Amino acid sequence: MKKACLFLLSLALLATACGFQLRGTLSGHFEVENIHIRSADAAQLGQALRFQLAGAGVTLVENAEGAACIVDLKAETFEKSVLSVSARTGKVEEYRILFSARMDAIGADGQVLARDELIRISRDQIVDEEAVLGNFSEESLIREDLARSAAAQAARRLQALLGKSD
Repeated sequence: MKKACLFLLSLALLATACGFQLRGTLSGHFEVENIHIRSADAAQLGQALRFQLAGAGVTLVENAEGAACIVDLKAETFEKSVLSVSARTGKVEEYRILFSARMDAIGADGQVLARDELIRISRDQIVDEEAVLGNFSEESLIREDLARSAAAQAARRLQALLGKSD
């Protein structure tokens, strides 16, 4: 029993020592008091970014007035293109789903920190002819995952722009 506990403890220490962190978590802290996010044209990205930043301990404010940073998310799009077609049947075998959005970041003093930053992520989807409903639900899961990945990318970019302390 003691050996098992010691093994698990040492495994946990090794995992943290190598820089391991759970997916979707940000390392370090933002050096700003609060952030305001505008996302009228990027609803999914805005929701996912709010979740990411709140998880990192950032205070999100509803009003741009008095915010240390204003993040404007815009032009959120999902594009679906054919990657491969079966030579035998002529049916689509694989799609690529591409998420793209743009981000502006403005500091409290009005200084532009980022202008029209492109956020772009893609995933491939293999089509199963036997599971039409499964393909539809898989695509919606891929879209949600793309929004989360894009939010993580945007959060890391904001962290680099605003500075961080570990």
